[in-house]
Amino acid sequence: MKGGTEMKKRPLICVVTADCSRNLSTCSTVNGVIKQAEECGCDTAILTTMCSYSNPVKMRHLEEKKRIFDLIASPHFDGYIYCKSTAEMDDSFITGIEGLLRSTNRYVMVADGSGSDIFDYTQSDDFDSFRSIVDHLIEVHGFSRIYCLTGTKGSFQAEERLKGYLDSMTSHGLEVENDWYEYGDFWTEKPREYARRLISGGLPLPEAVACGSDVMAYTLIEALRSGGIRVPEDIAVTGYDGMAVPGDAFITLTTYRRDNFRLGADCMRRLYRYITGRVCGRATGGESGFIQGCSCGCSGTAAYSGRARRDERLSTKARERMEQSDMIYNLASAGSLEEIIRIADNYIYLITRLRHFNIFLTEQFITAAETGTAEALDFGCRTRLVPVYRKTAGRIVSSAGEAFPAEDILSMFTEVSGKPRAFYLTPINFDDRFFGIAALSFGKVQFGYDSVYVKFISCLGQGLDRFLLSTGIDRERKHDSNDTAAGLPDVRKLSTYLREGCTGRRKLLVCCEVSDLHRLIGRYGGSKTAALVCELGQNIVRLLQQGEKVFTVSINCFVIVLDSELRSAEFFEELKKVSSGIPTGFTFGEFAFIPGTVTDEDRVNDLIGAAMSNTVRTYRFRNNGSRDLCDRLTELRRDMQEHPEQQWNTEDICAMLHVSKSTLQKNYRSSFGRSVIDELIDFRMDKAKKLLMETELSVADIASQCGYSTDSYFMKQFKKTVGVTPTEFRHKNM
Repeated sequence: MKGGTEMKKRPLICVVTADCSRNLSTCSTVNGVIKQAEECGCDTAILTTMCSYSNPVKMRHLEEKKRIFDLIASPHFDGYIYCKSTAEMDDSFITGIEGLLRSTNRYVMVADGSGSDIFDYTQSDDFDSFRSIVDHLIEVHGFSRIYCLTGTKGSFQAEERLKGYLDSMTSHGLEVENDWYEYGDFWTEKPREYARRLISGGLPLPEAVACGSDVMAYTLIEALRSGGIRVPEDIAVTGYDGMAVPGDAFITLTTYRRDNFRLGADCMRRLYRYITGRVCGRATGGESGFIQGCSCGCSGTAAYSGRARRDERLSTKARERMEQSDMIYNLASAGSLEEIIRIADNYIYLITRLRHFNIFLTEQFITAAETGTAEALDFGCRTRLVPVYRKTAGRIVSSAGEAFPAEDILSMFTEVSGKPRAFYLTPINFDDRFFGIAALSFGKVQFGYDSVYVKFISCLGQGLDRFLLSTGIDRERKHDSNDTAAGLPDVRKLSTYLREGCTGRRKLLVCCEVSDLHRLIGRYGGSKTAALVCELGQNIVRLLQQGEKVFTVSINCFVIVLDSELRSAEFFEELKKVSSGIPTGFTFGEFAFIPGTVTDEDRVNDLIGAAMSNTVRTYRFRNNGSRDLCDRLTELRRDMQEHPEQQWNTEDICAMLHVSKSTLQKNYRSSFGRSVIDELIDFRMDKAKKLLMETELSVADIASQCGYSTDSYFMKQFKKTVGVTPTEFRHKNM
């Protein structure tokens, strides 16, 4: 699209992508954009949520992250590169982003997108390169029964790779049956389902499977290996993309290194010519070509560069340190915003090859934290941001600054003097509360962010949320050895007791956390909420038996030390009864320990953290809380009815709804009269009956489209539920 904005300073390019972490091919595309932008003298801002939107089920924290894309409307951008990927974007995501891009009336270049009447696009043809992999399986190994698991149906990349497979097979005189090839998702769900069918015998075992992406290939290999099928001894598997070898990979993959770097660079070069009328030289970098690994049966090691392997080792080591760290607990215990920033700074070193890092918080958040109010925390181009942290090359440059409109955040990274810059802009949020933006850039070599950075930002969001709660509870709290919110000993007394006063046999540490604090503060205010928390604490005190203790560790968390693990369930039920008049719920997290083993402060923190993360009991106050859960369960039921083929399981549903399994089952049955699993089976049977009556699909295809990994299990379930076999049902209803 051509716009009428006047060029200013260095051109500023916006890259739009859902996720471009290092384990995705999109990362190489973005790296190519950045390198070519440097060659053209342009600055780059990458807007990313760092998560996938391929699942049609909506979750509030993921939806809130999309607000970062409101910056697309900033007048500072001169052009856009849109990394469209059906593997990370559902239809609603694509529709929303493309609507925002159209509204700018500026040039938009789509990377690897299909043809469009609105946007220009650059594509990478995978036909010949994918064919070369299949040629290798036929000509070198002599395979003839080769399956193909390509990508998302309808996507340009998936269709081209499938064409390459079919052309190779037919040119070698090999007939291809219809069930030898099918569409995947470029991700992990489809290959796991595919592996289950191969393991169960629902799909005859081939000699080889050519996967449409490395992610699918590694997932398939792992799933087959878990089911007792060896790769490459029993079946050969190949990939496509040439992504870096995962740190935990047990086999090197035969694949084709797709030159996504060149794709990104060519996108940027064309966009630059459109917005300036000038031609820029081509940036160097990127590699492509066939990579011979062991997964096809060849000997030798895949030809990944020493730098790639070193980077992967660095990333793996940082990931292990982050997983073992106490970052989330330390942030949750912080008593001020300055302390949160200081704690976050202690973990910055884990972000591999970081050059610049900035944190900007919304003025709304800072005001809410200062006043203890519970106002809505949203985001838009005009939202005012306050810089609170800036680090360059390992040194803290500044920690505070003046507020400015969010759309002007881009001008802070662009300077006429010096080299062009590239920054990843990501949202900092928790649930549906938007706190600010993090800005990250790397050094001379573009590394791309990994899972460590994703977890870092997630922990930061949770820490800010907990801090906001603490300011809303009671700003008049006294900081002495007793917590005045409940008149109980605080975490320092707990530490002393566990290290010095706790004796005897095995004990149980229980973390009782108050639920829905944001709702309480919004409804009753900070003082009233503090009184409610205090009342719950006093109820706990009244229920204590000899030898049992209670302490407060945060504004909404009590730690109870019980003599017996069996006592917890009894205590929970008693607390529910005596607290039925308090309009809030609570959860119990538990962890057993042996007195005498708690010798230092770190061990105390470990115990509390372990208990907090092991929630085993949940109570919701029904008068005020059940309506919200009922609405979410209704939405869940609608999603299951519309998409019964999804791999629904209670663990994922509980995580999505933030409830325990018992709470899910109890409230779902109370609302709809049946269990979640029984309802899901009915929805799948309804879809199966419709397909049997209205289509000529085989029973195996219908089983797959209804979410079953094997047609034998589907037929057994159908006969048990409907009373007849699928074939008999079809004959009766013809």
